Amino acid sequence: MITLYGFGRVHEKVIGLTRDLRVQWALEETGLPYRVHGVDHTGGEHKSEEYRRLNPFMQLPVIDDDGFVMSESGAIVLYLAEKSGKLVPSDAQGRAQVMRWCFVALSTIEAPIQELGLIDLKGASDPNSAKYRPGIVEWTQHVSGKLEAWLADREFVLGNDFTAADILMSTVYRQVRNSGVLDDFPSIRAYRERCEARPAWLRTVEAYEKRLHVAPAPPGDHGRERLRVGSATVCYTNFAATHLLCCAGCRAARLCASVGHGAGRGCSGFRAAGRMGRRRCLCRRGALRAALLFRVPLLPHQGGSRALR
Repeated sequence: MITLYGFGRVHEKVIGLTRDLRVQWALEETGLPYRVHGVDHTGGEHKSEEYRRLNPFMQLPVIDDDGFVMSESGAIVLYLAEKSGKLVPSDAQGRAQVMRWCFVALSTIEAPIQELGLIDLKGASDPNSAKYRPGIVEWTQHVSGKLEAWLADREFVLGNDFTAADILMSTVYRQVRNSGVLDDFPSIRAYRERCEARPAWLRTVEAYEKRLHVAPAPPGDHGRERLRVGSATVCYTNFAATHLLCCAGCRAARLCASVGHGAGRGCSGFRAAGRMGRRRCLCRRGALRAALLFRVPLLPHQGGSRALR
């Protein structure tokens, strides 16, 4: 049986974006039997000598297929496709085209998107972000424009068949799905939605939520993940790198990591009160005060619970 070494614990900012999602999605698509070993990344388990023997670079994910060890998410996805005979065509030229588009996803497309994601993750804590971000956005839009034209009359990157390349391409674009840079690329947005509507992806998300103790998002709320931490709930909407610290009239404080576009946007049970940047949001259970960490001071606490700090 295949063992997937994926994240068991990881920094809250990257939940929902880690590359073990790609591998588990491929495993669900192919139907290969597998188990998941959750690695405590925050606790440094990936730096242990035991894990170093699996991957000298101490990165995740890794698979162990009855003694055959493979790292690098793109290579693993292709290996699983070849092993199962799924997610790749049967002919050599068809397989070569899948490999080509895997490389496109992980080099041509992901290079600027990863840079943009890192800039937005750092946010105002990095004084150079504002200087470099416009150029990275322009680069991202340049390569996305080419893909937009390619997808205009295609359901998936190679036509009507979903392949390993689509797993990699769609997960690359998850990194900027709510950043606003794809607003002018409707074909890419629709493509990613088609990919993420697949039952195998939904099973992957469900298993990932359980593994990382993430409370499942309600139906239709695909941009949010919630992580239970003690008595608090951490909600992720992933718009950019602004964190909201807020507390409600209910007893559970909520740490809402809505990235860059205003308090409460994207969270079920929360709604923005006013335009972007306003530091108040409303909850069905009572008034909510939010502070944009790294940008403005914390607003005075109002409500029946103590804000997380």
